[in-house]
Amino acid sequence: MLRSGYKIEVSTERDQHRRIPQQWVRHVAVGTLSAEKVAVRSKVEILLAGDDTVRALNHQYRLQDTVTDVLSFPGSQNDNEFPEFSVSHNDIGQVILSVPQAKRQADEAQIDIKKEAAHLIVHGILHLLDYDHENTTDGKLMHSRENAILYELADFRPHLPTRGIHGSE
Repeated sequence: MLRSGYKIEVSTERDQHRRIPQQWVRHVAVGTLSAEKVAVRSKVEILLAGDDTVRALNHQYRLQDTVTDVLSFPGSQNDNEFPEFSVSHNDIGQVILSVPQAKRQADEAQIDIKKEAAHLIVHGILHLLDYDHENTTDGKLMHSRENAILYELADFRPHLPTRGIHGSE
């Protein structure tokens, strides 16, 4: 496990607590922040949630009444577009992961849920760090970073020609 000065707060909804170990989530988050050379003492909050929570947040903040795999809410937002939480200059933001959606995607791709969860956590944190995939150039850069980080942390590359992109947010 990587040791660091990062503050990674992981919360898990009651019915999701056994599917993805919190220690694994912290490991992936720390590895991502380290790989991106984010300042030590930076903070990320991660919620391992069920479909109902993710769907409600997606509807409330993105006006999409569907379940998605991961949502990212940057700590730098200064408007009412995103959920409020205590923000300091070290707060990077929040990542909310739908554990059931991660399980469905893992089953579809025939991989372990921990690898799919790692992919979604890295994806969500990269969004917090201003990566995006709205156009081909940005998408290639983001997916390249995901592959590099995930290969280092989990010996896994999600963006190969044989594996599609989920359209994560």
